[in-house]
Amino acid sequence: MSHPKKSQSLHVENLGEELSVYDWQRLQMHSLNPTAATVFEMCDGETSPEQMASKLDTPQAEAVVWQSLAELEKAKLLEVD
Repeated sequence: MSHPKKSQSLHVENLGEELSVYDWQRLQMHSLNPTAATVFEMCDGETSPEQMASKLDTPQAEAVVWQSLAELEKAKLLEVD
């Protein structure tokens, strides 16, 4: 996953500190915590995981990014390369 990109069938809403992501194609709703939401928002198809980690202000940023991307991919919120 060199430059992850959000799936096109999603509707996104901010609810407090969380991000709600509705997948219209699969009829599923996902609630992302602030860190996962930040990673998700950076999934524009142009930003690499390494670049994402450099923008996070959190310990173990690279591991956090990769874990978040794995969860987002598992939930089918990212386009497959």
